[in-house]
Amino acid sequence: MNDPTNNFLTVYLDGADTVTKEVREKNPLALQLLNECVNKIGEQIINWGVLGSAAQQLALQSQAVFLAAVRTAISGHPAAIHSSLRTALECASYALLVAKNRPETEILWENRHKDKDALRLHKKTFGPAVELAAVEVGKHQADLEEYLKALYNVCIDFGAHPNPRGLMPHIKKDRGEAESEYDFVTLYHWGQQVEIGMVFCIEVGIGLIWLLATATKNSDLLTPPSTYLNNLMDRKCDYADEIVGHPIEYKKTMYEQVDPDPAEQTL
Repeated sequence: MNDPTNNFLTVYLDGADTVTKEVREKNPLALQLLNECVNKIGEQIINWGVLGSAAQQLALQSQAVFLAAVRTAISGHPAAIHSSLRTALECASYALLVAKNRPETEILWENRHKDKDALRLHKKTFGPAVELAAVEVGKHQADLEEYLKALYNVCIDFGAHPNPRGLMPHIKKDRGEAESEYDFVTLYHWGQQVEIGMVFCIEVGIGLIWLLATATKNSDLLTPPSTYLNNLMDRKCDYADEIVGHPIEYKKTMYEQVDPDPAEQTL
């Protein structure tokens, strides 16, 4: 097992810089698609109807945290991206709800820390923000409500909360001379693990564009079907197929938080 007490920060930072350099030199399609996501998110923020509003500030924060997730992903640390991606989804969802119901929700958001009653009302209003925002986005394209909810649950299960799905895939078992040794992989070199992390960032990036386009009522992107966003999703899916080496069969349910019953699978 790597010794986390022996100059570990320097080793980690040097390793992250090395992987980042490797990814940027290769300039894979995933990096190009992420660049498109960031630019399109930025367009929604720049074209915000009420400049300087709480909703626009939340949108800016959504983009900033998304950038942090992308930076982490290309550094070779896919296990650490989900907390940032979850926050990005929450910020964009807050932005949509505030924009939709301002000035009431804007005042409510700004007064969160005013007193206990304000805090309680804030939690009640914004606690289900992602679910409520997903419903609004789903009005433009039916499958988007489930898509956004699935993204959020994946973030929670794979790292935003300390759950098994976010931890166990990165634990490697090495058979030593006397006993088994376990090692937790922090950084990966360029390869499938890094690519998978980048692909999930793309998926969340597309979700953020939908949320912010809905908040700004961007008719160019929202007119069904959204040719640009659906094309971006198709390109992401083609890249994901290349990573695994075969076409991915997508199930009817986008994401299952509960493992399937083995008995049912054999039927």
